[in-house]
Amino acid sequence: MGPQYIAKELGRRGLKLPSVYKAERDGVEPKRVLKRPDAAWHTSVVSGILANRESNSGDYTNQIAKLKIGDIATLEGPYGSFWGEKTADAVSPIVMLAGGIGITPIISIIRNQIEKQSSRRIVLVWGLSTHEDLLMLHELQAMRDSNDSFSYHIILSKKQVDEFDSGQITKKYLQKIGVNTLYPEADFFICGPAPMMESMKKILKDNQVDSTRIHIEEFSF
Repeated sequence: MGPQYIAKELGRRGLKLPSVYKAERDGVEPKRVLKRPDAAWHTSVVSGILANRESNSGDYTNQIAKLKIGDIATLEGPYGSFWGEKTADAVSPIVMLAGGIGITPIISIIRNQIEKQSSRRIVLVWGLSTHEDLLMLHELQAMRDSNDSFSYHIILSKKQVDEFDSGQITKKYLQKIGVNTLYPEADFFICGPAPMMESMKKILKDNQVDSTRIHIEEFSF
């Protein structure tokens, strides 16, 4: 899990994420590791907090309530490949469909492409419940300002805010923002709650997007 998510959850409990991080592998800072979607990192220690998440627990959020001040967190993963070498080397557009904290693996790919100054078109569509769930907005704006090929769309399902769209990611919404024009050529990356991912897969398959261009990150154990 990303430090931003931990910080948010701890904030709700009146705790703070320490500013000092320490990586146990090769002396690499976790911030740098998290920016690389292809990084083969294993364990990072966040000094001062413990989120001891058992691999068979099913949901990290259920474990956060067990935190006590002074505990230490061990973070493991990612495992497998969400961003294959063939896709990484391609020049075709990529569309990122994220729901909630499903932004975590997706933002790593976007950062990687922005750092490489990629000219391929990148579209992020991020669905959230409320604007309080919105993280990294300034970073998204900075990436958009630095790369004309990157754009993002944020839609809120439970609380309307003038600067963001309201509702859920649907076939009609994807048409509204022009994602439907990318169905014939783009690679699609999906991460979020299970119902959202199933809905996105159905929309893409109904629009003849080949299964080889649909990439799913279950984001659970």
